[in-house]
Amino acid sequence: MISLLDSSPKVIKGVGSKYFEILDKNRYSTVYDLLTHFPKYYIDTSLIDNIVEIGVDKVYNLEIKKSGLYRNYKRRLSIINISGFVGETTVDIAIFNKPYLMEQIKSSKTIKIYGKILMYGIQHRMENPKILNDKGGIIPVYDNVGTISGGTIGNIIKNIFDIREEHDDILPKHLVKKYNFMPFWESLKRIHVPEHQNNDIKTLKERFIYSEFLYFQIESIYIRKKSGKSKRSRNYKNITDSGKNISSRINFQLTEDQKKAIRDIQSDLTSNFTMQRLLLGDVGSGKTIISFLFLLIAVCNNYQGAFLAPTEVLTDQHFENASHFFKDIKIAILTGSTSRSEKRKITEELKSGKIQIIFGTHSIINDGIKFKNLSAIVIDEQHRFGVAQRASLFYKGENADLLVTTATPIPRTLLLSLYKDLDVSEIKSMPKDRIPIRTLILKQEVREKFYAEILNRVKNGEKAFIVLPLILQSSRFKELRSLEGEKPFFKNMFGDTPFGIISGKTPTEEKQRTFEKFKDGKINILISTTIIEVGIDIRDATIIIIEDADKYGLSQLHQLRGRVGRGNKKSFCYLFPSLRITRTGQERLKIIKEISDGFEIAEKDLGMRGGGDILGTEQSGYLDFHISDIKEYPDLYRKASKDALHMIKDPIIQNIHIANKLAQIDKRIKKISFS
Repeated sequence: MISLLDSSPKVIKGVGSKYFEILDKNRYSTVYDLLTHFPKYYIDTSLIDNIVEIGVDKVYNLEIKKSGLYRNYKRRLSIINISGFVGETTVDIAIFNKPYLMEQIKSSKTIKIYGKILMYGIQHRMENPKILNDKGGIIPVYDNVGTISGGTIGNIIKNIFDIREEHDDILPKHLVKKYNFMPFWESLKRIHVPEHQNNDIKTLKERFIYSEFLYFQIESIYIRKKSGKSKRSRNYKNITDSGKNISSRINFQLTEDQKKAIRDIQSDLTSNFTMQRLLLGDVGSGKTIISFLFLLIAVCNNYQGAFLAPTEVLTDQHFENASHFFKDIKIAILTGSTSRSEKRKITEELKSGKIQIIFGTHSIINDGIKFKNLSAIVIDEQHRFGVAQRASLFYKGENADLLVTTATPIPRTLLLSLYKDLDVSEIKSMPKDRIPIRTLILKQEVREKFYAEILNRVKNGEKAFIVLPLILQSSRFKELRSLEGEKPFFKNMFGDTPFGIISGKTPTEEKQRTFEKFKDGKINILISTTIIEVGIDIRDATIIIIEDADKYGLSQLHQLRGRVGRGNKKSFCYLFPSLRITRTGQERLKIIKEISDGFEIAEKDLGMRGGGDILGTEQSGYLDFHISDIKEYPDLYRKASKDALHMIKDPIIQNIHIANKLAQIDKRIKKISFS
């Protein structure tokens, strides 16, 4: 019997087929997944202010003077315009595309609103405030899931509490007792339906962070136990010639570490067992060329290869580089943006063997994708593919050889725990033509003068990344800079010089267009959040400026710094501290300035406990976790690892959720041999 927590979100009131499709696409496939979509912050509606504070999220009472609704059916646009008073200050409100609120506004003399009042000339204005009810209390605020609004997500989660099964818990009872965790539903209610401002939210969440670690380890250990290295069924006869073949495809000398990695791969491919190897290298160390050689060896032996990357941007980038390297080989790209007709064609040509190497995102794991003779699999693990996801691609080929590459600096104290199923090749040395990146810490007083100098350098042909910590201004982190808040500054500073702005909320197509413009030199300044952290390869970018740099983790700062210095030009990383830098923040910046080795930095990061003051789990961690972060909770991770091992060894101490999880894995891998 499937419990409520393991059930599809379809059982929840308010989740129809359309919402279910969106939730499933965004990896919310069970009720439990939704329950761990925690609020990003809380609004205390009792803290009403009648004194306007510019640029700060607050609860205000607005006395309505007049209101009206404007519609443009052709543009599918509606705007509710309200003019009123907050205390003695006149404030204009604009609410976009929510015409249904007009009735409530028309029937009210005053409304309670939450949002940020900004100055437009001499006018006080607020756009899209939250309209609060008069009940008071604490309101949790959620991130959107796809196109489902955060408000709707909150209502759906509340509906789960109406159908909850009181004694259901994803953790076995002995672990709840062992760690003195609060009861399951009580913990969730305090997080999702708080009666007052809780100071113990972080502690409450630890129960669920531990649970995610535990299930990850259970799945990892079980898959390792089931698979292990398989007996080789494919023979690579043409190893040496394909290795020599690389010299005609590149115009640079390989480093000694790269040559050593190639020898490791060649040795694996001539052994009696299939290859399972991790290629570990710092940012810009040249892992991609090793991956390409591995795929080339497969093609030279009449087999197929597959290259799995975590994002479309990164997949496009790898495919473009591969197009030059594999100039005489049939390759293709398959992502979520691939048209249906092109996808059908690619599916047929993979099955027939006409396509020799496929590059793609998760799309190439889909059940409909079949290969004629898949032998070589590369998984770019820079963005947190887990063991189970690696196994998914194995299903496409019998006893395939696997190469996993990662540039994420993983502390060696955690490396064996995460990758104990893989042999490791490490690239420590950088290509000879790489010039070390110079890292400088700047003072806020020179900010305007500094950006004026950057503009001159950009006009002379240099390319610059500018990284900000937030998309929108935040009441929780008032002193931190955001894309929204700094856009007027950059418009004024850069004048007629065009620049691009992207974030995690930028639509994929727009993001792609902006990257292409930056790459082609149509714009030479790219302003973004940390979404450029991994894998973006703009060879002629020489400047990266990181605002509020002390608020990032060391490993993340190192990854961001790695976006420049990828060519043979002198490159710079400029760090602006936040206005309220702490002693820990100062130490963090000193380390990143003085150390360039990513894995040494990762060890320091782990020792400092945590990835900075503002990082949420959506932009941290090493694997594809929903809410967890190994760097921040290494002790919880180690405890979960030990507990998972005990549970695999002794099935009696498993509960129904763990048993169901293992049964699902068994079902997927039944009668399928994979390496």
